[in-house]
Amino acid sequence: KMNIQSYRDEIEAENDEFLDSLDPNEQAARRKGLHFWALNALCNTAFENLSAEGSNFPRVKRSEQEGALIYPNTANGDYLDACAEATSNQSDATNTLQKFTSVDFLFNLEGERAHLFSNAPGCHVAYLKIAQAARGFFVENYQKRRKLLNGMKGRTRRMNDSGIKHSKYNKFHLFLQKQLLDFSPPALIILPVLTLPDIKAWNGTPYSALVLPCGSRARYASRNALQYVRECCSQADIETAIQVLRAFTMDIAESLIDCRDVDILEEVNITAGNSTDVSLVRWMHLVRELRGSLQPKIELPTLKSDLDWETVKVAKGNFDLNTSCLPDPFLLAVKGAVNFSSHCGTKLMPSCPAKDLGVDYNDDQV
Repeated sequence: KMNIQSYRDEIEAENDEFLDSLDPNEQAARRKGLHFWALNALCNTAFENLSAEGSNFPRVKRSEQEGALIYPNTANGDYLDACAEATSNQSDATNTLQKFTSVDFLFNLEGERAHLFSNAPGCHVAYLKIAQAARGFFVENYQKRRKLLNGMKGRTRRMNDSGIKHSKYNKFHLFLQKQLLDFSPPALIILPVLTLPDIKAWNGTPYSALVLPCGSRARYASRNALQYVRECCSQADIETAIQVLRAFTMDIAESLIDCRDVDILEEVNITAGNSTDVSLVRWMHLVRELRGSLQPKIELPTLKSDLDWETVKVAKGNFDLNTSCLPDPFLLAVKGAVNFSSHCGTKLMPSCPAKDLGVDYNDDQV
């Protein structure tokens, strides 16, 4: 098996060879961050109506059988009944921001790793309902919902493969992760190039992702993260990814309105009601605002009607075990929808404290 340094050396040589093979004009455009298209060149955005009663992820939620493909222990009924919840606390020793030498999915030689679903003690509770949709397992008991997200204890430590928050499929690896994905507003939106049925039935196989710079830092993102990208998305890839973005954005927004079975705002109040975290306070205000509106709306993207598809250049990366982490495309789509909403000024989920931007890749497990 090739060691990390050998693999880095190989990719670095391939990157140099790839750039040298390009037309000088394309080389210059890549260096300036002008080669790949940004969100505003590809899509229009407009407010669209949401269900006034809200909904429980009708477009994107997995079935219980689909969720069991990659999270078999997370919703084990016997474990949920008998086992205690694993800790939701972070470790200062292991969750500091770290640089890793493995190659990210865009062929950058270094990257930062982080959770897609928040690992922060306060913010993570806001993800309880989404975690159920990702696993395809819905329970009314609040403590059991927490176990779905945080995992369960064995005799001394967290049980292996329990808790979506700690899953290897909740890990993401990207050069300049903090600056490009986790700042508000973000500079990148990353979406799986998979249909909704394929996202639901995903079983850990490699897949591709669309990468769209956005906002005032779009050129910065393209210049720094997309230099070595080899592929562009096809028209079908782009249409699929935007459909996924719309579905996840709408479902997350409507889940915040819906409080018929589970009131996520009440559950956040239990754990973090006295929090002064700006992101969490703003999120709670947004939820109340959506619920208080007679006709709630959310900004959604649509592809521009006059696109010349021969000229469209949208970056495409590939997730596999050699070049990056292999995140659950459901969780990646959630992150993409949250970042899109943040770009639009209405962030649908709270962000993490700074210390949550790093991640422990050696969580204690039984």
